[in-house]
Amino acid sequence: MNRLLMDTKKVRILVADDHDVVRVGVRTLLERRPDWEVCGEAVTGQDAVEKAKRLRPDVLVLDANLPELPGLEATRRILRTLPGTEVLVLTMDESPELMRDLLQAGAHGYVFKSDLSVDLVSAVEALSQHELFFTSKVAQMMYQDYVKRKVSPEQPESRRPLTGRQRSAEASGAGEKQQGGGKYLGNFRQDRRDTSRYDHAQSSIALVQRARSLRCAPWLDWIVAHLSLVSSLLFV
Repeated sequence: MNRLLMDTKKVRILVADDHDVVRVGVRTLLERRPDWEVCGEAVTGQDAVEKAKRLRPDVLVLDANLPELPGLEATRRILRTLPGTEVLVLTMDESPELMRDLLQAGAHGYVFKSDLSVDLVSAVEALSQHELFFTSKVAQMMYQDYVKRKVSPEQPESRRPLTGRQRSAEASGAGEKQQGGGKYLGNFRQDRRDTSRYDHAQSSIALVQRARSLRCAPWLDWIVAHLSLVSSLLFV
């Protein structure tokens, strides 16, 4: 009997978007599946956090640009409390930086609103089985962002004005460097740059590998091999 109940359990989905027409459209698409249930709707980021804690959905369909609390921070707060909930991000923003931030926060799916009618059901299906979902468009944009960052010259880090104590410490460090003892400061700064590039390369490789596992595009095998080779040559 218990096994039968488990087999017939519906996937509970919370939809968070501040536009009525989007919520209605998403609900209409999702409720065509008899084994799915839209258990609630939210219109702000804070509303999404509170309703997620109360309703404990299996999948959260979340707009990236919600009022009161952005989708990024809402994702972080929800997954801290409900690590078993899968977050599918909806957005019109094609910023690679936003993609990276949301994926690092724990979102496992990313769909552009322009592609909702094509990709929404497949994305929710994948996340309901704790699988990842990225379209070939998302994977390609992330790869292009990686290439652009790799080939562009490194920009000097912006710095805030130093306090008197910080200026004294830096002057002392410069004096030590002239005596041969300041090499650690230079190494530390170089290590920070190398670590940042390494982390970005590994994140890009991981993202493309995930996309490849979902067979998003036939050229992903070449991309993975290329990124892995670059990473091994530069950072080993």
